[in-house]
Amino acid sequence: MDSILICFFFVLLTPREIDTRSSKRISIQDDGTLEITAVRASDVADYTCSVFSPGGNETRSARLSVIELPYAPVNVKAVRLDTRSQRAVNVSWTPGFDGNSPVIKFIVQKREVGDLGPIADPLPTWVTALSNVSAEGPRWVLLTALKAAAAYQFRVSAVNSVGEGSASKPSNTVALPQEPPSGPPLGFVGSARSQSEIITQWQPPQEELRNGQILGYVIRYRLYGYDTSPWTYQNITNEGSTIHVSRAARSTVNPSMTNFRAAQSTSSRGPLYRQSKHDQL
Repeated sequence: MDSILICFFFVLLTPREIDTRSSKRISIQDDGTLEITAVRASDVADYTCSVFSPGGNETRSARLSVIELPYAPVNVKAVRLDTRSQRAVNVSWTPGFDGNSPVIKFIVQKREVGDLGPIADPLPTWVTALSNVSAEGPRWVLLTALKAAAAYQFRVSAVNSVGEGSASKPSNTVALPQEPPSGPPLGFVGSARSQSEIITQWQPPQEELRNGQILGYVIRYRLYGYDTSPWTYQNITNEGSTIHVSRAARSTVNPSMTNFRAAQSTSSRGPLYRQSKHDQL
C-alpha cells in the first residue's frame, strides 16, 4: 500500500508546492520530515504537509518564523528645544522590523560634527548617549548632556533577543548656540611697568568651559585699598594688555571674559578671575 506525501508552503496566502530540486537547502527525509538548512528571512511562511493513502489522509501545518537582528529604526529626527535653562535636544524615531523577536530596548548615540561634516578622528566618533531606552515607552528621548556652541548628529539602534541591530542613518544636524563662558581666565598676572602703567597677562579659560569663541575680555581695576571706589573697565581683545594708571598707587586688577553671542550685539560675561594685588608703583 503506497502513500503520497505532498508539502506546500504559503506566502501571503498563495500556496506553492515545494520543489526539493530547486534548492540544496530544502529536503524531505525518509520519515517525511521537511528539513530546511541555513534558514533565512525569505523562508518565513506557513508550511503544510499532507499525506494521502488508501487508509486515509492527514494534514499538518506549522508556521516558520526566523528570528534575526532587528532592522534599523527610520525617520530619526533631532529638534533643539528653545530654552535658556538647559541645552536640550529631542531625538525621535520610528522602529523598524523587529526581526520576529520583540524589541527589548533602544540605544541612542551622538557625535559632534564640524562646519564641513563629522570631525575627522581615527577612532569611532559615535558616543553612546543612552544605552537602555525602554521599548515600551515613547519613541523619543530628551538629551541634555551636550556642549554649547557645538553641532550634533544622532542615530538609534534596536536590541532584541538576538542582539543589537544596525544603527539608523544619522539624523539631521542640530547646532547649539554659544553661551557665556563657565570658567574664568587662567594664570592672570600683572606687574608694574612704570609709574603710570601696569602690564597684565593671562590665558583663555579651559577649552571645555569656553562655550564658544572668545571674542574679547574686560579688565576692571581700581586703586588698592579704596574698596568703595568704582571700578574702571577696559575692553581688550588679547591676553596681554597694558593698563595706564593716572596716579602712583597700588592697584587691584580683576578681569572677566566677554563672549559675544552669535547674531547679537550685546555681550555676555563669564566669571571673574580672583583679585590680584600688585606692587606699589
